[in-house]
Amino acid sequence: MNSDDLDQALSLLETETVQTSTSLTHGATSKKEYKALLKNSNVTSFSQLEVLRRCPRKFQKMKEQAAFSQSYLEQTQNIDFAYGHAVGAGVQNFLITKSLDKAWLNAMLAWSAEWDATIPKSRKNLWGALLAVEKFVHVYADQLSEWELLILPNGKPAIEVSLSLHCGDFKHYLHLDIAMRHAVTGKISIWDVKTSGFQDAEEALYANSDQALSYAIALEAALGTAVFEYEVYYLVYSSTQRTWTLLPFSKNALDSAEFVKDLVITQDLIRNYDEMRFFPKRGQACYDFFRRCQFYGECNITSDERLPTLAAEDEAEEVDYVVSLESVIDSLRAKREKRNESK
Repeated sequence: MNSDDLDQALSLLETETVQTSTSLTHGATSKKEYKALLKNSNVTSFSQLEVLRRCPRKFQKMKEQAAFSQSYLEQTQNIDFAYGHAVGAGVQNFLITKSLDKAWLNAMLAWSAEWDATIPKSRKNLWGALLAVEKFVHVYADQLSEWELLILPNGKPAIEVSLSLHCGDFKHYLHLDIAMRHAVTGKISIWDVKTSGFQDAEEALYANSDQALSYAIALEAALGTAVFEYEVYYLVYSSTQRTWTLLPFSKNALDSAEFVKDLVITQDLIRNYDEMRFFPKRGQACYDFFRRCQFYGECNITSDERLPTLAAEDEAEEVDYVVSLESVIDSLRAKREKRNESK
Protein backbone atom coordinates (compact mmCIF):
# COMPACT_ATOMS: atom_id res chain seq x y z
CA MET A 1 0.00 0.00 0.00
CA ASN A 2 1.61 3.32 -1.04
CA SER A 3 1.50 6.60 0.88
CA ASP A 4 -1.12 8.13 -1.40
CA ASP A 5 -3.47 5.25 -0.65
CA LEU A 6 -3.18 5.76 3.11
CA ASP A 7 -3.72 9.50 2.84
CA GLN A 8 -6.75 8.85 0.69
CA ALA A 9 -8.08 6.35 3.20
CA LEU A 10 -7.88 8.89 5.99
CA SER A 11 -9.44 11.63 3.91
CA LEU A 12 -12.37 9.33 3.15
CA LEU A 13 -13.03 8.77 6.84
CA GLU A 14 -12.39 12.31 8.08
CA THR A 15 -14.84 14.11 5.81
CA GLU A 16 -18.08 15.57 7.10
CA THR A 17 -20.28 12.67 5.98
CA VAL A 18 -18.63 10.34 8.48
CA GLN A 19 -19.65 12.19 11.63
CA THR A 20 -20.89 9.68 14.16
CA SER A 21 -23.17 11.97 16.13
CA THR A 22 -26.90 11.34 15.93
CA SER A 23 -27.28 15.00 15.02
CA LEU A 24 -26.67 14.27 11.35
CA THR A 25 -28.56 16.45 8.95
CA HIS A 26 -31.20 13.77 8.39
CA GLY A 27 -31.46 12.33 11.42
CA ALA A 28 -23.39 -18.26 12.50
CA THR A 29 -25.87 -16.74 14.86
CA SER A 30 -28.78 -18.46 16.55
CA LYS A 31 -32.34 -18.02 15.29
CA LYS A 32 -33.08 -15.74 18.22
CA GLU A 33 -29.99 -13.61 17.60
CA TYR A 34 -30.66 -13.38 13.86
CA LYS A 35 -34.14 -12.05 14.55
CA ALA A 36 -32.68 -9.50 16.97
CA LEU A 37 -30.22 -8.39 14.31
CA LEU A 38 -33.00 -7.89 11.78
CA LYS A 39 -35.83 -6.33 13.75
CA ASN A 40 -34.12 -3.16 14.97
CA SER A 41 -34.12 -0.12 12.71
CA ASN A 42 -30.63 0.95 13.80
CA VAL A 43 -28.94 -2.43 13.33
CA THR A 44 -27.37 -3.55 10.04
CA SER A 45 -25.39 -6.50 8.71
CA PHE A 46 -23.93 -7.49 5.35
CA SER A 47 -26.97 -9.56 4.34
CA GLN A 48 -29.36 -6.79 5.34
CA LEU A 49 -27.52 -4.19 3.28
CA GLU A 50 -27.53 -6.51 0.28
CA VAL A 51 -31.33 -6.58 0.51
CA LEU A 52 -31.50 -2.81 0.97
CA ARG A 53 -29.54 -2.21 -2.21
CA ARG A 54 -31.74 -4.55 -4.22
CA CYS A 55 -35.02 -3.23 -2.85
CA PRO A 56 -35.50 -0.84 0.11
CA ARG A 57 -39.15 -1.91 0.44
CA LYS A 58 -38.12 -5.55 0.89
CA PHE A 59 -35.62 -4.39 3.52
CA GLN A 60 -38.48 -2.62 5.33
CA LYS A 61 -40.81 -5.62 5.07
CA MET A 62 -38.17 -8.03 6.38
CA LYS A 63 -37.53 -5.83 9.39
CA GLU A 64 -41.25 -5.45 10.06
CA GLN A 65 -41.80 -9.19 9.82
CA ALA A 66 -38.93 -9.86 12.22
CA ALA A 67 -40.23 -7.25 14.66
CA PHE A 68 -43.96 -7.96 14.56
CA SER A 69 -44.50 -11.53 13.30
CA GLN A 70 -43.98 -14.65 15.41
CA SER A 71 -43.70 -16.84 12.30
CA TYR A 72 -40.81 -14.99 10.69
CA LEU A 73 -38.04 -17.49 11.34
CA GLU A 74 -39.98 -20.49 10.08
CA GLN A 75 -40.93 -18.69 6.88
CA THR A 76 -37.39 -17.75 5.95
CA GLN A 77 -35.72 -21.15 6.25
CA ASN A 78 -34.78 -22.62 2.87
CA ILE A 79 -32.61 -25.30 1.34
CA ASP A 80 -30.05 -22.87 -0.09
CA PHE A 81 -29.42 -21.49 3.39
CA ALA A 82 -29.31 -24.97 4.97
CA TYR A 83 -26.87 -26.20 2.33
CA GLY A 84 -24.47 -23.25 2.59
CA HIS A 85 -24.58 -23.30 6.38
CA ALA A 86 -23.86 -27.03 6.55
CA VAL A 87 -20.91 -26.84 4.14
CA GLY A 88 -19.42 -23.86 6.00
CA ALA A 89 -19.83 -25.55 9.38
CA GLY A 90 -18.17 -28.73 8.11
CA VAL A 91 -15.19 -26.85 6.64
CA GLN A 92 -14.69 -24.83 9.82
CA ASN A 93 -14.84 -27.93 11.99
CA PHE A 94 -12.30 -29.74 9.83
CA LEU A 95 -9.84 -26.85 10.16
CA ILE A 96 -10.15 -27.15 13.95
CA THR A 97 -10.16 -30.94 14.34
CA LYS A 98 -8.53 -32.21 11.12
CA SER A 99 -11.11 -35.02 11.30
CA LEU A 100 -13.45 -35.69 8.39
CA ASP A 101 -15.83 -37.69 10.60
CA LYS A 102 -16.18 -34.80 13.06
CA ALA A 103 -16.56 -32.34 10.17
CA TRP A 104 -19.36 -34.49 8.70
CA LEU A 105 -21.11 -34.61 12.07
CA ASN A 106 -20.83 -30.85 12.44
CA ALA A 107 -22.27 -30.34 8.95
CA MET A 108 -25.20 -32.63 9.73
CA LEU A 109 -25.93 -30.81 12.98
CA ALA A 110 -25.89 -27.48 11.10
CA TRP A 111 -28.43 -28.68 8.51
CA SER A 112 -31.66 -26.74 9.22
CA ALA A 113 -34.04 -28.11 6.54
CA GLU A 114 -35.84 -31.46 6.31
CA TRP A 115 -33.36 -34.34 6.06
CA ASP A 116 -34.59 -35.30 2.58
CA ALA A 117 -35.03 -31.75 1.27
CA THR A 118 -33.37 -31.20 -2.11
CA ILE A 119 -33.06 -28.86 -5.07
CA PRO A 120 -32.46 -31.27 -7.97
CA LYS A 121 -31.31 -28.65 -10.48
CA SER A 122 -28.50 -27.32 -8.30
CA ARG A 123 -27.91 -30.70 -6.58
CA LYS A 124 -28.30 -29.17 -3.16
CA ASN A 125 -29.20 -31.57 -0.36
CA LEU A 126 -27.67 -32.86 2.84
CA TRP A 127 -25.69 -35.60 1.13
CA GLY A 128 -24.33 -33.08 -1.37
CA ALA A 129 -23.21 -30.89 1.53
CA LEU A 130 -21.34 -33.82 3.10
CA LEU A 131 -19.68 -34.52 -0.26
CA ALA A 132 -18.58 -30.87 -0.44
CA VAL A 133 -16.92 -31.19 2.97
CA GLU A 134 -15.12 -34.35 1.90
CA LYS A 135 -13.89 -32.71 -1.28
CA PHE A 136 -12.60 -29.77 0.72
CA VAL A 137 -10.48 -32.12 2.80
CA HIS A 138 -8.75 -33.28 -0.39
CA VAL A 139 -8.29 -29.70 -1.66
CA TYR A 140 -6.77 -28.71 1.68
CA ALA A 141 -4.32 -31.60 1.57
CA ASP A 142 -3.30 -30.86 -2.03
CA GLN A 143 -3.17 -27.05 -2.08
CA LEU A 144 -3.56 -25.53 1.38
CA SER A 145 -1.72 -27.77 3.81
CA GLU A 146 0.84 -25.08 4.71
CA TRP A 147 -1.95 -22.93 6.13
CA GLU A 148 -2.90 -23.49 9.76
CA LEU A 149 -5.76 -22.07 11.77
CA LEU A 150 -4.87 -18.79 13.44
CA ILE A 151 -5.12 -18.87 17.23
CA LEU A 152 -6.05 -15.49 18.66
CA PRO A 153 -4.26 -13.93 21.67
CA ASN A 154 -7.21 -14.91 23.88
CA GLY A 155 -6.67 -18.57 22.91
CA LYS A 156 -9.75 -18.82 20.71
CA PRO A 157 -9.40 -20.32 17.21
CA ALA A 158 -10.11 -17.65 14.58
CA ILE A 159 -13.45 -19.16 13.52
CA GLU A 160 -16.64 -17.06 13.36
CA VAL A 161 -15.06 -14.04 14.97
CA SER A 162 -17.97 -11.64 15.61
CA LEU A 163 -17.76 -7.88 15.93
CA SER A 164 -20.09 -4.96 16.56
CA LEU A 165 -19.01 -1.74 14.84
CA HIS A 166 -20.57 1.27 16.56
CA CYS A 167 -21.32 4.15 14.19
CA GLY A 168 -23.14 6.74 16.28
CA ASP A 169 -26.66 5.46 16.92
CA PHE A 170 -26.18 2.54 14.50
CA LYS A 171 -24.51 -0.78 15.14
CA HIS A 172 -23.19 -2.90 12.26
CA TYR A 173 -22.54 -6.60 12.92
CA LEU A 174 -20.01 -8.62 11.00
CA HIS A 175 -18.56 -12.12 11.20
CA LEU A 176 -15.14 -13.23 10.05
CA ASP A 177 -15.48 -16.84 8.86
CA ILE A 178 -11.91 -18.10 9.17
CA ALA A 179 -8.44 -16.60 9.66
CA MET A 180 -5.35 -18.64 8.83
CA ARG A 181 -1.59 -18.27 9.30
CA HIS A 182 0.98 -19.61 6.83
CA ALA A 183 3.25 -22.08 8.61
CA VAL A 184 6.37 -20.91 6.75
CA THR A 185 5.95 -17.18 6.08
CA GLY A 186 3.68 -16.33 9.02
CA LYS A 187 1.43 -14.39 6.65
CA ILE A 188 -2.21 -14.08 7.72
CA SER A 189 -5.12 -14.60 5.36
CA ILE A 190 -8.86 -14.56 5.79
CA TRP A 191 -10.96 -17.34 4.30
CA ASP A 192 -14.60 -17.01 3.36
CA VAL A 193 -16.56 -20.15 2.41
CA LYS A 194 -19.19 -19.72 -0.31
CA THR A 195 -21.48 -22.15 -2.11
CA SER A 196 -22.88 -21.53 -5.56
CA GLY A 197 -25.35 -23.21 -7.86
CA PHE A 198 -23.49 -21.91 -10.93
CA GLN A 199 -21.15 -24.08 -12.93
CA ASP A 200 -18.11 -21.83 -12.59
CA ALA A 201 -16.91 -19.61 -9.75
CA GLU A 202 -16.93 -16.18 -11.38
CA GLU A 203 -14.15 -13.97 -10.03
CA ALA A 204 -16.17 -10.80 -10.65
CA LEU A 205 -18.78 -11.91 -8.10
CA TYR A 206 -16.25 -11.69 -5.27
CA ALA A 207 -13.36 -9.37 -6.18
CA ASN A 208 -15.03 -6.16 -5.02
CA SER A 209 -17.44 -7.56 -2.44
CA ASP A 210 -17.75 -5.11 0.43
CA GLN A 211 -18.13 -8.05 2.80
CA ALA A 212 -14.40 -8.71 2.52
CA LEU A 213 -13.55 -5.08 3.19
CA SER A 214 -14.78 -5.29 6.77
CA TYR A 215 -12.52 -8.18 7.70
CA ALA A 216 -9.44 -6.10 8.53
CA ILE A 217 -11.44 -4.30 11.22
CA ALA A 218 -12.36 -7.60 12.86
CA LEU A 219 -8.83 -8.93 12.43
CA GLU A 220 -7.25 -5.86 14.05
CA ALA A 221 -9.68 -6.08 16.97
CA ALA A 222 -8.91 -9.77 17.46
CA LEU A 223 -5.13 -9.46 17.18
CA GLY A 224 -4.81 -6.16 18.99
CA THR A 225 -2.41 -4.89 16.34
CA ALA A 226 -2.53 -2.91 13.11
CA VAL A 227 -3.14 -4.73 9.85
CA PHE A 228 -1.70 -2.82 6.89
CA GLU A 229 -2.43 -5.36 4.18
CA TYR A 230 -4.17 -8.70 4.11
CA GLU A 231 -5.39 -11.32 1.69
CA VAL A 232 -8.88 -12.76 1.36
CA TYR A 233 -9.38 -16.27 0.03
CA TYR A 234 -12.84 -17.01 -1.25
CA LEU A 235 -13.35 -20.78 -1.13
CA VAL A 236 -16.19 -21.30 -3.57
CA TYR A 237 -17.92 -24.65 -3.99
CA SER A 238 -20.07 -25.27 -7.07
CA SER A 239 -22.89 -27.63 -6.12
CA THR A 240 -23.56 -28.45 -9.79
CA GLN A 241 -19.94 -29.15 -10.74
CA ARG A 242 -19.07 -30.44 -7.27
CA THR A 243 -15.71 -28.67 -7.35
CA TRP A 244 -13.91 -26.14 -5.16
CA THR A 245 -12.34 -22.98 -6.59
CA LEU A 246 -9.88 -20.80 -4.65
CA LEU A 247 -10.04 -17.06 -5.39
CA PRO A 248 -7.40 -14.92 -3.58
CA PHE A 249 -7.64 -11.10 -3.44
CA SER A 250 -5.26 -8.61 -1.84
CA LYS A 251 -6.78 -5.86 0.35
CA ASN A 252 -5.40 -2.85 2.22
CA ALA A 253 -6.38 0.02 4.51
CA LEU A 254 -7.91 2.02 1.67
CA ASP A 255 -10.33 -0.85 1.00
CA SER A 256 -11.39 -0.88 4.64
CA ALA A 257 -11.82 2.89 4.62
CA GLU A 258 -14.07 2.67 1.58
CA PHE A 259 -16.17 0.05 3.35
CA VAL A 260 -16.69 2.25 6.40
CA LYS A 261 -17.42 5.33 4.28
CA ASP A 262 -20.08 3.48 2.32
CA LEU A 263 -21.52 1.96 5.49
CA VAL A 264 -22.07 5.32 7.15
CA ILE A 265 -23.61 6.84 4.01
CA THR A 266 -25.94 3.83 3.72
CA GLN A 267 -26.99 4.08 7.36
CA ASP A 268 -27.78 7.75 6.79
CA LEU A 269 -29.96 6.69 3.86
CA ILE A 270 -31.85 4.30 6.16
CA ARG A 271 -32.47 7.20 8.54
CA ASN A 272 -33.94 9.23 5.68
CA TYR A 273 -36.22 6.41 4.54
CA ASP A 274 -37.38 5.76 8.10
CA GLU A 275 -38.07 9.41 8.90
CA MET A 276 -40.06 9.86 5.68
CA ARG A 277 -41.82 6.52 6.27
CA PHE A 278 -41.06 5.69 2.66
CA PHE A 279 -38.89 2.79 1.50
CA PRO A 280 -39.10 2.72 -2.33
CA LYS A 281 -39.82 -0.44 -4.33
CA ARG A 282 -37.43 -1.83 -6.93
CA GLY A 283 -39.34 -3.86 -9.51
CA GLN A 284 -36.23 -5.67 -10.69
CA ALA A 285 -36.08 -7.40 -7.31
CA CYS A 286 -39.62 -8.85 -7.50
CA TYR A 287 -38.16 -11.90 -9.24
CA ASP A 288 -34.69 -12.48 -7.91
CA PHE A 289 -32.50 -15.56 -7.59
CA PHE A 290 -34.92 -17.53 -9.78
CA ARG A 291 -37.89 -17.06 -7.45
CA ARG A 292 -40.54 -14.52 -6.58
CA CYS A 293 -39.89 -12.25 -3.64
CA GLN A 294 -41.73 -13.55 -0.58
CA PHE A 295 -43.45 -10.17 -0.30
CA TYR A 296 -44.60 -10.00 -3.93
CA GLY A 297 -48.22 -8.87 -4.12
CA GLU A 298 -48.34 -7.60 -0.56
CA CYS A 299 -45.45 -5.14 -0.35
CA ASN A 300 -47.80 -2.14 -0.62
CA ILE A 301 -49.05 -3.01 2.86
CA THR A 302 -46.67 -1.72 5.49
CA SER A 303 -47.03 -1.29 9.25
CA ASP A 304 -47.90 2.04 10.82
CA GLU A 305 -45.95 0.97 13.87
CA ARG A 306 -42.36 2.20 14.09
CA LEU A 307 -39.64 -0.41 14.24
CA PRO A 308 -37.90 -0.86 17.59
CA THR A 309 -34.44 0.60 18.06
CA LEU A 310 -31.55 -1.01 19.89
CA ALA A 311 -30.53 0.95 22.98
CA ALA A 312 -27.03 2.41 23.03
CA GLU A 313 -26.00 0.19 25.96
CA ASP A 314 -27.32 -3.03 24.39
CA GLU A 315 -26.07 -5.40 21.70
CA ALA A 316 -28.31 -7.32 19.31
CA GLU A 317 -26.18 -10.43 19.76
CA GLU A 318 -23.27 -11.54 21.87
CA VAL A 319 -20.05 -10.59 20.08
CA ASP A 320 -16.36 -11.20 20.58
CA TYR A 321 -15.35 -7.59 20.05
CA VAL A 322 -16.92 -4.12 20.08
CA VAL A 323 -15.23 -1.43 17.99
CA SER A 324 -16.12 2.22 17.49
CA LEU A 325 -15.78 4.08 14.22
CA GLU A 326 -13.48 6.54 16.00
CA SER A 327 -11.06 3.72 16.84
CA VAL A 328 -10.99 2.66 13.19
CA ILE A 329 -10.02 6.20 12.17
CA ASP A 330 -7.41 6.34 14.95
CA SER A 331 -5.92 3.10 13.64
CA LEU A 332 -5.51 4.63 10.20
CA ARG A 333 -3.88 7.71 11.68
CA ALA A 334 -1.42 5.52 13.56
CA LYS A 335 -0.56 3.67 10.35
CA ARG A 336 0.12 6.97 8.61
CA GLU A 337 2.39 8.14 11.45
CA LYS A 338 4.31 4.87 11.41
CA ARG A 339 4.72 5.15 7.67
CA ASN A 340 6.02 8.72 7.95
CA GLU A 341 8.51 7.73 10.66
CA SER A 342 9.96 5.03 8.41
CA LYS A 343 10.70 7.46 5.58
